[in-house]
Amino acid sequence: SYNKFAQITARAVRSSLKDDLRVAAEKRGQTNVRYQQWQDGKGGAQVRCVLLNV
Repeated sequence: SYNKFAQITARAVRSSLKDDLRVAAEKRGQTNVRYQQWQDGKGGAQVRCVLLNV
């Protein structure tokens, strides 16, 4: 799929960079995910998921 293609090419580009630029690019590739369950029109506590490397 396109998402898999984008993930592979981004990883290839990051790995080809010099060390200082590569570290900064890898930090941008991390994704934080939070979710919140809603019930009766009110939001519950936000739950933070594990950090993902994309």
